Order: sequence, then structure tokens, then C-alpha cells
Amino acid sequence: MRKVAIIGLGNGMENAPDDWERWGLPWGGDSGLDRYFEMHSVMVRPYTEKYLQKLRELEVPVMMQQEMEALPNSERFPEAALALVNDYIESSIGYMLAYAIEQEVDKIGIYGVGAPFDDHYVYQRANLEYLIGIAVGSGLSVTIEGESDLCTSYWNAGLYGFDKENLRPGTEYVN
Repeated sequence: MRKVAIIGLGNGMENAPDDWERWGLPWGGDSGLDRYFEMHSVMVRPYTEKYLQKLRELEVPVMMQQEMEALPNSERFPEAALALVNDYIESSIGYMLAYAIEQEVDKIGIYGVGAPFDDHYVYQRANLEYLIGIAVGSGLSVTIEGESDLCTSYWNAGLYGFDKENLRPGTEYVN
């Protein structure tokens, strides 16, 4: 059974299991992962020589938009993964989810990816939840680490339509 931990840089990242494949971000400082995703082109985020050296020293695959001659460990992100998610990806974590779907891993765990409502990551949240839905709909098992706000409701009103004492605004009963 292939299990992959997708690891962001937020609360809960330390809870990712060590006995799973571990995918993450190269700018996070953790050099103990099995695969890194650097999906920014050099046009968007120019790479300094120091950063290129850091990527070379990782000694594991670094997924990128395209392979780079300066990075022997770089791998081109597969177009098939983009096609599976209708080219709708809003973050590096989104690329990790799309790749896991394309690879048909058995189990995906998401750690350190909060996407809270009061943070700038809220703009990426809908996309991550969409990708989680595609993964689950494809038969993959997805767990989200407990500190994450992903796939939770902003309204603490219970299950929609069942909790009369704690209605969401605009859903009051009519006579």
C-alpha cells in the first residue's frame, strides 16, 4: 500500500508519519523528505545560485515545471496530472495533490496545511478542497491532519438543515 504525506509549513506538519513517503516544499528547511515540489518558474521566482545549490543538495527528486540542466535531480511535472484536475491548481500543495491522484497512491495524508478563513491561504482553499474531492472520488483515501481547517465549515452550525437552535444567517424558518 502506497501512502503519501503531503507536508505544508503550518501547524501540524510535525505530525506527518515517518514511515510514509513524504512530499514537501524545498524552502521549508526540512531536508528529510522523499520528494520536493518547486513549481514556480524562474520567470516568476528567479532562483539564486544559493537556492539552486540547496536544490541540488537535496539528493531526491524535485518536481518542477520542466527539468533543469543545472539540477540533475529535477523532474518534469507530468501533464497527465494537470489534465486529471482540469488544469485547476492554485498552490504547490495543489500540485502535490494532483500528482498523488495521477500516481494513484492508496492513501494521502495532509499535514501542516491549514488554509484558515482568516489567512491569505484562504484563496487557495477552494482549490485544495476541490482536489481532495477528486482524490476521494477517484477512490483514494484522504486524511487531513486535525489542526487543518480544510474540509470544515466556516459556520459552526452543525449539519445543514438539522440544527434548528444554531441556524446559519439567512436560513431562518418562515411561517
